Amino acid sequence: MTHSNKLTLTTEIEAHGIYSYSKSFNIVKTSAKHDYIYSGNVPANLRNYSEGTLQSKDSLLQAAKEQQLTELKVYLEDMVRDLSYL
Repeated sequence: MTHSNKLTLTTEIEAHGIYSYSKSFNIVKTSAKHDYIYSGNVPANLRNYSEGTLQSKDSLLQAAKEQQLTELKVYLEDMVRDLSYL
């Protein structure tokens, strides 16, 4: 059995005036937990187990926001650099 969460954060940047700039990017965060459950007549060495960690949507959102901030800084630095050439 698989449990999963997926979050997509879309960011759009637009600047208009003597300088025009437009940028859009998506950040996708996912997490999954796989439960392996054996039932019935199975060999004794087979045990139920899980792989992965299911993160909450709030946790995924926090991670996406941190990445968004990092990427926004890069784009804003690019804009400032471009404006310095005007």
